[in-house]
Amino acid sequence: NDDDDDDYDESDLFLKEEDIMVWETEEETSSSSSSSTSSVSTSLSEVVAPPAVTTIARLNRLAGPIKAAKWMDMMTRHPVLMSHVLLSDGIRSTEALLRFNLNLTPSQFNKINKATTTSSSSRKIYNNKSNAILTRLNRSTLRSFLHFFTKTIKLDAVQLQRMVVSRPQLLAYSVSNLSSTYAYFAQELQLSQAEIVKLVMASPASLMYGLDSRIKPNVEFLRNEVGVGSKHWRKIVYAYPQVFSYSVDTVYRPKVEYFLETLQLERKSDVSTIVSKYPPTLWLSTRNIQSKLDFLSCELNLSMADLRFMILSYPQVLGLSLEDNLRPKIDYLLADPTTTTTTTTALVEEENIEEVDLVLEEKQQQISDSQEEGNEIITLTTTEEEAAAAMTTTTERVGGGGAGLTRDELKEFVLYQPALLAYSLEKRIRPRIGKMTENGIRFSYSPPHLMSMTDVKFNEWLTKQTSTWSIE
Repeated sequence: NDDDDDDYDESDLFLKEEDIMVWETEEETSSSSSSSTSSVSTSLSEVVAPPAVTTIARLNRLAGPIKAAKWMDMMTRHPVLMSHVLLSDGIRSTEALLRFNLNLTPSQFNKINKATTTSSSSRKIYNNKSNAILTRLNRSTLRSFLHFFTKTIKLDAVQLQRMVVSRPQLLAYSVSNLSSTYAYFAQELQLSQAEIVKLVMASPASLMYGLDSRIKPNVEFLRNEVGVGSKHWRKIVYAYPQVFSYSVDTVYRPKVEYFLETLQLERKSDVSTIVSKYPPTLWLSTRNIQSKLDFLSCELNLSMADLRFMILSYPQVLGLSLEDNLRPKIDYLLADPTTTTTTTTALVEEENIEEVDLVLEEKQQQISDSQEEGNEIITLTTTEEEAAAAMTTTTERVGGGGAGLTRDELKEFVLYQPALLAYSLEKRIRPRIGKMTENGIRFSYSPPHLMSMTDVKFNEWLTKQTSTWSIE
């Protein structure tokens, strides 16, 4: 049932060594070969290679005896097709060919086998009522698909397997359409081979969008309506292939109008600045963006001019989670650095209550020490029950409870360097401010670019402050 396809690789005309061994073993161990099969194989042994003789024998077992004259007639009339059948892995089923070439595990193959496509374009191409992808494939189509991704795009075996398993629907797409999209990326967008490979691996779906209905219109929109320069739109396509996932008419144009109106932008070039610096602003929902603009305006007392300046300077802030990122950081930066917390351990069991007297003596000594050092006083209890409770409670001073900034100070910091809100709270902001607090240095007196310093530079700065007490 294979198509008579003239487009094949010469390497496909030769069996792999393991294939020959499998077929010859099957021929040697088979006890059901008929005498007619043997005569056909013998009569053709002088005109075809030994692997083909084995193949003919196997086909005769599967389809019934075929006369030698018929074999010779088929080979004369359809040499390319018969080359595929006789000298390659052509007699394998499509499923077996797919498993073999991609080295699929049973679970990976089952995932592909269960995958369906809802693409109207692929339905037209394959004209099949079934939605199952593998029912749409024949061996010739599959070979063309594998040849395109290994020879043209140059994926290695591991990359090819990963791509097909993650996006099985690609198998249902016409190789000619995939080739056209590849040519557009390479020639029009001037992406290098390595960049195309990275794009395909990051988002295999980028090859599945219609070239004329989605990919070209989106690129033209970035070029002409947003005004993104060639340097930037090329980078956007390469780094953010999901740019092809959204429609110009329903998502991108309304978003441009939203920015012009909400931020009171005077020029479309300002939108270009925002999109060039952080392309996801084009597809983040309006509700998502508006909630962050409202929060920043309220918490930092930003005017419209301040907010506009901040977004134009660092639009990446719009990609930060409000509840998991922005709010915790701002709360910490505004919190009092002298915050203390009290933690309670497990209750003392009743049988240990007789040890209270010993504990009270220890507490008395702690009071004396605390009064001498000017630390927080721990009050003694007067009853055994209260003493037991005292045994289970410790008071700890937590250094660097917050940065201790006023809202005006925080506003000044953020407007100077909006990226301050993008640094990790737990890995950079809190540890650095904690070290400063331990050394008696207020964050409000530090350079506004402090968080952008490398760890080495920050430690050098901190050492200098603790030795000279001069803020620089």
